[in-house]
Amino acid sequence: MGKHSPTRRTTYFTTHARYLEQLTASGIVTGDNLTTQNIGYGCLQMLGRLRIRNRLILTVNKILKPIEQENVISVQSIRYAYNLSFEEGGNIFRYDNAHPHTHLGHTTAFHIHRYDLLTKKEIIGSPFEISDLENWPTLGEVIQEADNLYWQIIEKEL
Repeated sequence: MGKHSPTRRTTYFTTHARYLEQLTASGIVTGDNLTTQNIGYGCLQMLGRLRIRNRLILTVNKILKPIEQENVISVQSIRYAYNLSFEEGGNIFRYDNAHPHTHLGHTTAFHIHRYDLLTKKEIIGSPFEISDLENWPTLGEVIQEADNLYWQIIEKEL
């Protein structure tokens, strides 16, 4: 089973809550207003922002689809957008599958937009396709990437 396989609903949300608690205790996540609401047909939307080390904002918009397997309700991510920006403005990156870029020759909707940290403009060639459909990032992986970028940014400022 891959990292994006259906997960028992209770396990998914218990694991999510514990992981955010760990990230908060470690100082990576310094603010969290993520909420989850039913948007119809059993689908859930996770929406909100995570503050990363008081400097970066990770905006999350994720749709989870219910899947019934052997009388157990599982959930699976079907839509996502994770946008990292500076608190004072300016995007850093955005992973999403909300819209295909077939006009750029992409064969999937999974991609990442990257932005130049100085000019705050999208990097030429972006969005970059994620062609391995099992390799699009989990929310946890995006948070870790944001934390790594935070330290790279701080090192450049010193």
